[in-house]
Amino acid sequence: MEQAPKFLRAEKWVQAHFPSLTRRQAQEALSHGLIQHEGAPLKKGDRVAEDAPLDTRQLEAHLATLLTGNPDLAFDVLHEEEAFVVIDKPAGIHGHPLSLLENGTVTHWALARYPELRQSLKHLVQPCLTPHRLDVGTTGVLIVSKSEENFQLWRQRFSRHEVTKSYLAWCWGTPKNPEFEMHVGIGHDPSNASRMLTESATKIRSPILPAQTQVSVLKTQVDKFLCRAITQTGVTHQIRVHLAAAGFPLLGDELYDELFAERSLKPSWPQLRASEIKHTNFCLQSPSERFITSF
Repeated sequence: MEQAPKFLRAEKWVQAHFPSLTRRQAQEALSHGLIQHEGAPLKKGDRVAEDAPLDTRQLEAHLATLLTGNPDLAFDVLHEEEAFVVIDKPAGIHGHPLSLLENGTVTHWALARYPELRQSLKHLVQPCLTPHRLDVGTTGVLIVSKSEENFQLWRQRFSRHEVTKSYLAWCWGTPKNPEFEMHVGIGHDPSNASRMLTESATKIRSPILPAQTQVSVLKTQVDKFLCRAITQTGVTHQIRVHLAAAGFPLLGDELYDELFAERSLKPSWPQLRASEIKHTNFCLQSPSERFITSF
């Protein structure tokens, strides 16, 4: 007796035939019409036979294009070694892609600049090559690994708190002390996935991660100041959250500044620059004069 064909949901079919795609990426491929079934885009939730002859040419072409990177991107290289490179990341650029459709990140710059990466990373879709992250609006020092091995090496260094990162930040307010330290845990806001909270918040989603920031005031003006913030922990939005909790939100930080709408200045991005990264026998600074004299 002939066995009845097995049917799968569309996203399951995509993952079965493209195992390198995550479930989210499979859903994105479907939502953007990259797979055809009988001349029409296959949609999320559709059911198809496991061995159905679907047209995946658009998806295959898209994946091949992603792997070649984006030659139109150009970043200032601050330092380069055989295993990694350090760039000066501008505002508005993600370190790594969050979507299957993105091709304007640091990852795509690296794939275009270093063709040898394409072969070693061909088993990954939208890989991450930056072992530490900078918010999309944060500028400055960013490490880009040229191999999975170097990526994991730097990740281990960061997880062991062996790397010290220094930032420059423009903040609202007038601090009483030239130096102060924040040693306050940080967790996710349960009502806003994009926002972080300090551990003193009434409602906070675990885990609460330890976070320590040392702040030194460098220059003061009537209603704002420039400071240096040093961290060895790398919790998401750490400096922005700590300074806002201390009463000194960053200029341009709509997410954490409760008075943002009333401010006289509204820069496009939170005014934060990664100015230095330090590890054993390695210390690199970014040119920051323009940032220091911004206001």
